[in-house]
Amino acid sequence: MKSALFLVLAGISFTSATAFAKDQKATYTVKEWSCEGCAKKSTKALKQIEGVKEVAADLDKKELTVTYDDAKVKEAEIAAAVKKMKFNCD
Repeated sequence: MKSALFLVLAGISFTSATAFAKDQKATYTVKEWSCEGCAKKSTKALKQIEGVKEVAADLDKKELTVTYDDAKVKEAEIAAAVKKMKFNCD
């Protein structure tokens, strides 16, 4: 009986904690891209960040669109990762 109650309470706690996690989408302008290699490098690096779910690069627009779990990674961390690659983002 106690173990069943524990499982119910644990399930409620887990559900409550994950209820606040939400996918977010951010778009960054990356002016320094000069070729497809730059876009691919950016995409590959961002996909390595825990919490980043999807990265779409548009070389013509010089934009990165990132879908991420805001419970695992913050937008500022993603922008910092882009800047670390020596690309500025707006």
